[in-house]
Amino acid sequence: MRFFLLLILIASFQSAPAHAGYQDGWDALKRQNWREALNQWEPLAAAGDARALYALGWLYHTSGPPLRDYAKAKRYYEDAANRRHVKATLALGLLHQDGLGVRPDTIKALDYMVRAEQFAEAATGAGDKDVEYAIAQIYVKGQGVPRDYGLALEWHEKAARHNHPASQYFLGTVHETGWGVEVDRPLAYYWYSLANRHSPSTLSSFTPEADAKAALAKLESAMSEIEIARARKMLQAKGLTPRR
Repeated sequence: MRFFLLLILIASFQSAPAHAGYQDGWDALKRQNWREALNQWEPLAAAGDARALYALGWLYHTSGPPLRDYAKAKRYYEDAANRRHVKATLALGLLHQDGLGVRPDTIKALDYMVRAEQFAEAATGAGDKDVEYAIAQIYVKGQGVPRDYGLALEWHEKAARHNHPASQYFLGTVHETGWGVEVDRPLAYYWYSLANRHSPSTLSSFTPEADAKAALAKLESAMSEIEIARARKMLQAKGLTPRR
């Protein structure tokens, strides 16, 4: 979970306009100097900077002792979420999902995540892949809510189309094995190919056992020439070529 939160912090940082104090805090954190990160971000947060509020929440959420403080993390996330910060609203959902500093509550977690998706859609006209992946996984696992394969697939498809590697790999597995759908090996090949365009370390950070390259090789060995041709045509339609 900590690596997932690190990825979404990086995404938030990369998508935000440059700001000296915010960037200095991020640079300090990369040097493992969390005190300097606090010194840079706290004045920005006091002035209502949603990115700094989120970054402080993340720092208190994911750090070890003595810095870890889930109550502070929640407060900073809430302040950022009140400013419609997508990742902070997602992080509130994750706190409630995992029961960190609050009573575990999957329904409340989903409410925050759906709200984060609405913020993303309002801001960009599209959803947020990390939010979509998190919602999909709740329905896959059925923890705190009934397992729902239909909703899981719907949310994983949204995340996969927004280039989430784990959702792309998941859809490859779904269409290879017929998990709630008809077996479709060319479509499985398509999704595995997209997942394979990400670094192995990025994919395995979400799904440790996932190996898109190996999955592609195994699948291709079982496919007919017609199926392979269809799969490659799907990739070519997106301007892509298979990556081995």
